[in-house]
Amino acid sequence: MPAWELGFQDPTTQQPIYTFVPLVTGTDLISQFKYNNILPGSLLCFTDGNADDIPTEDNLGTNSNLYYVTDT
Repeated sequence: MPAWELGFQDPTTQQPIYTFVPLVTGTDLISQFKYNNILPGSLLCFTDGNADDIPTEDNLGTNSNLYYVTDT
């Protein structure tokens, strides 16, 4: 089954920071990267109406959304 992935790159150097991070609903997508403190906070993916539904081509950005939550 196809899945969405995301990546981050340094805006100055264009070098990848994180790559191939799968959009898994209901969990902090960047928790595995807390050791380097590049992105403090949490990145969450949720689908309206059913928290377990994965993002699809048809619902990403409408019913499935990414939320960045700061630590403060």
